[in-house]
Amino acid sequence: TRTAISLVPHTTPSSQKLKALLSGLSEGFQQMIANKTTEEEAYRQYRQLVRQEKKAKTSNCCKLTQATVVTSEIVIHLQEQQERVDAIKAARKVKKESIQPGPSPTAQKGTRFKTVSAPNSPTLDPTSLPLPLFDEAEDLWKEMEALEVHGDS
Repeated sequence: TRTAISLVPHTTPSSQKLKALLSGLSEGFQQMIANKTTEEEAYRQYRQLVRQEKKAKTSNCCKLTQATVVTSEIVIHLQEQQERVDAIKAARKVKKESIQPGPSPTAQKGTRFKTVSAPNSPTLDPTSLPLPLFDEAEDLWKEMEALEVHGDS
């Protein structure tokens, strides 16, 4: 653009307008180049940060990162909550099965059912029920691997 500006004669008003347009065009190109350079630098820094985070993760079970420890604690907490819920559901199911149901609401009219009352069974404490046996370490590692796979995407 400097060459183009130097080729324009200085005396006429139209040449002054042409010079102003060329200098404005030059400033626009300079601004565009500056923006592109800034965006490239920001992208480079972002990529560097992502690479550092990926290096922090490890597949070695002896070296756990802080993120993995937090994730494993959450998994254990969720498993304990699910066990409590399953125990409560089992207690409700046992209690429901111990009581004979009355006539069905979908029964045909005119059909009579004999109502039989069962003796009351003792109420079960959900915390006294045996919890299902499983290999906790294996399940924990499977859960952590699943979370790591879903967390990367």
